[in-house]
Amino acid sequence: KVIQEFREKYESEKKEKEIAILTKEKELNELNIKKSAEEKNFIIIFLILFVLLTILTYNKYSLKKRTNKILENKNKELENINSVKNKFFTIISHDLKSPISSFQKITETLNNSLDQIDRSMLKEFIKDMNDTATKINELLKNLLKWSMSQSGKLAPKKEIININEICEKEISLQQSLAKEKDITISLKSDSNISVFADRSMISMAIRNILNNAVKFSNSLSEVLISCSSIDGNAKISITNSGIGINPNDVEKLLRIDTNHSTIGNHPSKGSGLGITLTQELIRINNGKISIDNCKPEETTFSILL
Repeated sequence: KVIQEFREKYESEKKEKEIAILTKEKELNELNIKKSAEEKNFIIIFLILFVLLTILTYNKYSLKKRTNKILENKNKELENINSVKNKFFTIISHDLKSPISSFQKITETLNNSLDQIDRSMLKEFIKDMNDTATKINELLKNLLKWSMSQSGKLAPKKEIININEICEKEISLQQSLAKEKDITISLKSDSNISVFADRSMISMAIRNILNNAVKFSNSLSEVLISCSSIDGNAKISITNSGIGINPNDVEKLLRIDTNHSTIGNHPSKGSGLGITLTQELIRINNGKISIDNCKPEETTFSILL
């Protein structure tokens, strides 16, 4: 009986020890599982933080890159603005200096020798003064129109206008300058062509091109204005024979920030503002200006509306 009790006690203690060992193994496994889970969570959190840090670093780099690009573009815009400003100063100083000096000399002569000047000479002085005032007025008008177009304040008042009538009117305004050089201005048109545009803007655009055509034409030559209808658009082409334009200068000719002044077959010099303003006026009216013909001694400017 004692032996049986010892055996039962031994078996009982043995089972308790086995249970205790199993319990400890279970607790150890649970700790290992918990540790593995914590390590896994730590790795996940670390990866998430790494990804976030990478994204933040990339965004910061991209932002810096975009900022540098914006600054670079702004710097280029400022350079262009400064270039345009310098061009304006050049235009104003050049185009105003000559007529104002001439005006000053005439008034000085009149002031000092008015009693000795006969009537015919006085008429000539008055005519010169009027021509000078007209040139200054045209320059100031062009400057005002161009600045308004750049600031967005120049809005077209569109209506149906007859191109032939405008061309005939502008031809009559250029006749005095053409007669000085024995130049013939001809108009060739398929039919009466009308467009939907601003009358004063189109008139000024044609006037600027026609004035340049006469100014840079040879004596005893012809300036031809041709009007035609192409696919519902009106095309006005003005061709003259004279100095011509270097093909390499065609692109620069329509930019105000590039110096492309040319001495014409006339005492005055082209400043380049007229053609730039013409391009703006045509653009505002949803049209295009181009140089279709560019030969050493012949040039054709075309307006498409």
